[in-house]
Order: sequence, then C-alpha cells, then structure tokens
Amino acid sequence: FTSQDSPAAIATGLLAATAMAVQNTAARTFMNGLPPTTVMTGNLMQIIVDVVDVLHRHGKLEPKLDRLSRLVPLMLAFSAGAIGGAVGYVTIGFLALIAPILVALALDLLGKPHPAPAT
Repeated sequence: FTSQDSPAAIATGLLAATAMAVQNTAARTFMNGLPPTTVMTGNLMQIIVDVVDVLHRHGKLEPKLDRLSRLVPLMLAFSAGAIGGAVGYVTIGFLALIAPILVALALDLLGKPHPAPAT
C-alpha cells in the first residue's frame, strides 16, 4: 500500500474484519458442535493440558482423548494454513491470497448445505 489510509488499505482492513465476523458467526451457528476456531490460543492450551493429563493418567481419560481427537486436527489445519500463508506471503506477496479465496469460493459453490437440526 502507498499509505495506511489509502482506499486499498482501508478496503483490505474492512474485508479482513468482515472475514473475521463471518468466521465468528459460523462458529456460533452451524459449526457449534465443533471446537471454536476463533480462540486458537485457548485450544492450544487445552491440548497441552489434556496431553499432560493423559501422559500422567490424571482423572478420567476418555473425555480428554475425545477432546484431543477434535482439537488436534483443528490445530494441525490451523498451523498448516498459517505456515502456508507465511511462505506464500514471503515468496509471492499478496498474490498468496488468491489460493484461500479460490478455496473459499469452491467450498461455497460446491459445498452441500448443512442439515437443519431436528427440533
């Protein structure tokens, strides 16, 4: 950007805020059965606590193993995305945003609607 208050910089900031709002809304609505994706620091801390508890056999292990089975893949995917984004930015700059945009568009166009919960 030529300056921090250029139209492109402001539009980018607004789109980033919109993306975070969509992610937060999705986590609270149709993804509400999954671990939250908006608090990855908390998820990492929970993984560490559960791994230590499992290794030392503290308390009931079944709920901890169940939680780990949901949190670890989430953390691995988040880490892969963060590393991929960093490598992409270092190698090709903002053009690296094309890949996640295309993935999001493909998921939107090809994804199946989430079934409504039974009431």
